[in-house]
Amino acid sequence: LAHLKAPGSRGKLLMACGTGKTLVGLRVAEELAGAGGRMLVLVPSLALLSQTLRAWLDDARLPIRAFAVCSDNQTGRPRRTNADTADMDVLDLAWPATTDATALARQATPAAPNAMTVVFATYQSSPMIGAAQQEHGLPDFDLAVADEAHRTAGALIPGEDPSPFVFVHDNARLHAERRLYMTATPKVYARSARNRAGAFAATLCSMDDEERYGPMLHETRFGDAVERGLLSDYRVIVLTVPESLAAGIRIRNLAEGKTLTVDEQGKMIGCLRALAKMDGEQFPEGDRAPMGRAIAFCNLVKSSKQLEASIGAVAEAYGQQVAGNGETVPSVSARHVDGTCNATARADALAFLEETPPGEIRILTNARCLTEGVDVPALDGILFMHPRKSQIEVVQAVGRVMRKAPGKKLGYVVLPVVVPSLVSPQQFLADDKRWQTVWQMLNAIRSHDERFEGMLNRLEMGEAGQHISIITLADWQPSMAADGTQQPAADPDAAKPSVAYHNLTIFEGLPEAIRTRMVEKCGNKRYWEDWATDVARIAQAHIARIRALVDAGQAERDVFNEFLKELRDDINPDVSAEDAIEMLAQHMVTQPVFDALFGEAAAARRNPVGQGMQTVLEVLKPSGIAVEAESLDPFYDSVRRRVQGATSAQARQAIVVELYDKFFRKAFPRVSERLGIVYTPVEIVDFILHSVQHVLGQEFGSALGEPDVHILDPFTGTGTFITRMLQSGLLSPEQILRKYGGNGRPPELHANEIVLLAYYIASVNIEVAFQDATGSPYRPFAGICLTDTFALKRPMLPPLPLHPHQSAFPLEGNPWPGAR
Repeated sequence: LAHLKAPGSRGKLLMACGTGKTLVGLRVAEELAGAGGRMLVLVPSLALLSQTLRAWLDDARLPIRAFAVCSDNQTGRPRRTNADTADMDVLDLAWPATTDATALARQATPAAPNAMTVVFATYQSSPMIGAAQQEHGLPDFDLAVADEAHRTAGALIPGEDPSPFVFVHDNARLHAERRLYMTATPKVYARSARNRAGAFAATLCSMDDEERYGPMLHETRFGDAVERGLLSDYRVIVLTVPESLAAGIRIRNLAEGKTLTVDEQGKMIGCLRALAKMDGEQFPEGDRAPMGRAIAFCNLVKSSKQLEASIGAVAEAYGQQVAGNGETVPSVSARHVDGTCNATARADALAFLEETPPGEIRILTNARCLTEGVDVPALDGILFMHPRKSQIEVVQAVGRVMRKAPGKKLGYVVLPVVVPSLVSPQQFLADDKRWQTVWQMLNAIRSHDERFEGMLNRLEMGEAGQHISIITLADWQPSMAADGTQQPAADPDAAKPSVAYHNLTIFEGLPEAIRTRMVEKCGNKRYWEDWATDVARIAQAHIARIRALVDAGQAERDVFNEFLKELRDDINPDVSAEDAIEMLAQHMVTQPVFDALFGEAAAARRNPVGQGMQTVLEVLKPSGIAVEAESLDPFYDSVRRRVQGATSAQARQAIVVELYDKFFRKAFPRVSERLGIVYTPVEIVDFILHSVQHVLGQEFGSALGEPDVHILDPFTGTGTFITRMLQSGLLSPEQILRKYGGNGRPPELHANEIVLLAYYIASVNIEVAFQDATGSPYRPFAGICLTDTFALKRPMLPPLPLHPHQSAFPLEGNPWPGAR
């Protein structure tokens, strides 16, 4: 509100579907325009106009004088005689709906000091409203609210009249003192689209353009809305049906002249199984009752009408087929609706869905018209029968099923896939055309649910993803000989079914193959690598600022010189001032990463070297040294999401190593080039550890866990050797406690590392592995040293003032009494 109070201001409101954008827009209007003020509300469809007008009139805190500008002669009439379901009555309007600029200006121009005058219009009517203002004297609006504002993104081409959808941006054409753009799905054009537009001298209206759309004023994404209880969570059901199963079901009672392809029939069967929750173990406990209401999204009106005419007959035939297994398919009916239906016809279709009787499944099938903004009765599921190219349409559709309702636990997104029989998982997963719907849907959801990337990453690490269930149906029928007799299966153990039916089974191996492919097709493998470029740029900005501060300020120079002296004493006399500055910059951009990964146990906070660097940076902080790093907040948030749910030490270690490999090495290439950072694969590390254990026993009569066996990793990198040893089972918990050291005991494990980032990661890896192996509370690892192993042949150094607890030991003599 504070931003929009300024004349000429613009701003964006981003809120997930179903979280109250309409109400927020009303409250903003009441505050900024109020009684006597004038408002314009623009929406993309007649149905949404009717719904928005009704909602504003119901929830307003002051009288509203309403005008509707649209072409549907049903708008402004009651949709049903039942008062509880009335859509919009003619009495709600100060004047019947119109598209006449002269009539609108004549009726809406007179002042209404005790009411707020609101013109509700479709975007298509924007030019008419502009004409009413410029040609007939309709006064300026105090505020224009553009709902579903992603529709206002588009191209402005020189010499051509603008599209009605981009008309709202130009105050010379449509006069409004302020503009508020509301959406759940902002539309931003990629660089390639901008380049193509530039070739035609066109200007793109993209929602990241603050000059046109204003800044982001508030944001509530899917994950935030679910956590705050504003929306129900969702689950994606990917259900595969083999062609032979679909082809084997004889459909009777189809409408005259109607036939179904195997693909259509198979998808309907998959949807029926999901709607009836016939595979109950794939659904959460306490939420295994059949669904009641669903919407099916088809890409063509013809396909939608085919589904309406056939789904009941398919349900009846399939129910007879599985009755012998003790399974039942509820009664199913469907109603088609599309964009050619007027407001009354759509209202009747929504009423059909709303009045679903207990024990029956009702489906509303449509080509497109219910994805955007329009409220529908409480849904249990949505069915995507075909691919949808628009990510925004997918997210709008998912928003329909996430709306809360009494007793509702989850909303389900059903993606049926028909696959050829008797082919390997790799073969049919490689057929992208068959899986196009699945990949498009999941990528669209990922783009707007900030939690989805983390879920895909957990799938990659072998952990369950709570937002996806995969049900794979395959033939389970003995092969038939030419004379009709059953033949034994060639390899009865090949399928290894988990649940067998008379003619189908749920396979155990197939879901894993699908999950793997899902990560490949939907995971963003380059996400952290993309961020590395930004981090490298900001690290360079930090370096330049630290260098300037050290050169200009005496206090800053004194603390920096002390820090440099200690680095030279502790690591190597050849450490330069530039090396020290680079280490401080690295610490600044990486500390939040470790905070995100490990919280209070973050090495960059509790490690003595990190604490020493923080002491230096505290002196520099008053000079605004950290201001550049604010733009990295989305990256740090992505790390937090990635690590959520990664409960095992191995999963967290995999994230850390991937982060180091894909991010740190690219963000700080000079360090990587100078030191030649490489890794030993975990499999080789495990082989070496077990080999050493064998040799110790065979040749020395000892073992890694014995007190007189000290272990030194002189170039520890990310600490993989010591971490894997703690996780390998070669040491008992009691031996680990002794070797780790601490609480007055010297460590029997020792690690050196010269690269600051690797040193931090090794510290965290070893400390977390220790906690997991012993169940002990957090304890810093005293055996790791930030130092140059090749420069250790010198007398023992005293503890360092800035990081007094860092390990330091000479290589001359025997630093480990009792060791052999």
